Amino acid sequence: MKNYYLLLFCFFCFFQISKAQCPNPINPTMSIAGVSYSSGTSCNWTLGSSQDAIVCVLSLTGGASGGSGNYTYTWTVNGSGSVTYPYIYICFRGSTNYVVWVTLTVTDNVQGCSETIRESINPDAYCSGQQIKKTSNDTWKTAILNGDELIINNLSELTDSDYAVYSLYNMNGDLLKSSGVITKLSDKVIFRNFNEENRFSTFYILNILTQSSFRSYKVILINR
Repeated sequence: MKNYYLLLFCFFCFFQISKAQCPNPINPTMSIAGVSYSSGTSCNWTLGSSQDAIVCVLSLTGGASGGSGNYTYTWTVNGSGSVTYPYIYICFRGSTNYVVWVTLTVTDNVQGCSETIRESINPDAYCSGQQIKKTSNDTWKTAILNGDELIINNLSELTDSDYAVYSLYNMNGDLLKSSGVITKLSDKVIFRNFNEENRFSTFYILNILTQSSFRSYKVILINR
């Protein structure tokens, strides 16, 4: 019986010591947003096939209240990898048909303790309206950059004899280039002198006006 009370007393002392390590509790938070992809975006995690273009980017930012205010943020996604930084980017290639589990551990560097939160994230909930997602119901064309040329492929429905006005827009509706027949080679249209400013996007809209028809396509750049 004496040993029982001694053990209980030692457990109480240990609990008090452990509790004393974090006198000010930490309350971690995680903010999530869909953001536009650019060539400067560094993807900490990328889901999907490397052959597909990036169609959605999630930006996650760690935060916390309480404690000393001197924090370290450590992230894992789907139980793999580990990145220590206040924010991360998760990029999705080809599809947003994923549910990802994100774990954030906030460590108080002064008190020497940490708290962890875990979130289940559906990227569609954040990328809708922020990013353009490729779906089976959209008419999409693919494009590549070759030096200073933007080459849009798979335009076989147009014949070489079609006189056409090609107008290229960004996804905000800003006109980037408009002309008569710029260059039409088989099933391709080539926009020459595609300057550096216009390259900072993954998605475009191509409108084609001929003598008999009007066509509008969404264009996805696949070699950023």
